[in-house]
Amino acid sequence: QQQQQQQQQQTIQDNNQSNCFILPTAMSKLDLALRGGIRSNTITEIVGQAGIGKTQLVTQLVVNACALNMGTIYIDTEKKLSLQRMNEIAQERYHQYTHSSNSSSSDAYEYDYNPTNDTSQSSSSLSSLVYKNKNDVLTNVSVHTPTSTNDLLSVISNLEEEIIVTNNTSLEEQQQEGTTATTTSMDYPVKLIILDSIAAPARRDFGSEDATSRVTAIFQIAQILKRIADQMNVAIVVINQIDKIENHSNKSNQTMMMSSVKAA
Repeated sequence: QQQQQQQQQQTIQDNNQSNCFILPTAMSKLDLALRGGIRSNTITEIVGQAGIGKTQLVTQLVVNACALNMGTIYIDTEKKLSLQRMNEIAQERYHQYTHSSNSSSSDAYEYDYNPTNDTSQSSSSLSSLVYKNKNDVLTNVSVHTPTSTNDLLSVISNLEEEIIVTNNTSLEEQQQEGTTATTTSMDYPVKLIILDSIAAPARRDFGSEDATSRVTAIFQIAQILKRIADQMNVAIVVINQIDKIENHSNKSNQTMMMSSVKAA
């Protein structure tokens, strides 16, 4: 029985790997650094100090996901998400897409990612992004605003059910219309989850005094998200904020500000 369960689990993993996808950021240098963009079936962590544009980047990812007929679940723990800004990005991208007559413009690029030992053999390019209007973008993003660690755990514990319900609705709409997912004004399947940010609720609940409880809570959240990414074939992007990193090698003890984008 144990061997049968292992075989079933391996089959699920193999199926998920064969359905892996890459979501381009539409920023050519960043996509080149990430070998195509944000990967599914794993967690990508965006780390940096406040005000460098982390929320701006993931807001753009929502618009890009919709351009590829993918829906998004956005978990906003710091109430930094601006739907007005998302509207502006969606409207500008849609305007550029519908009025672009030259596909070889400076904003366009091609990136082919097909290494020998990678299961997610894909091709990502700006030309493959069919930008939708702002109404379609907002229709395909679900926003949650948990304020505490318990609220956040409750939201992510219900993510699988929300994904299944949304994806089933999307499939039913496609079947009723007798069309593919390229049809506008319909619910797209959820393929992107954004958590902005992962540490904010724990910081509020436990402060700096109880570091053990704070780390335990974040670890528990990360475990659940990792399982969801792997089993539900979605890309998960989490934001984490850092303040200062002291450069002890510098004799003048100057503060070195650091930010990075890394895949977990």
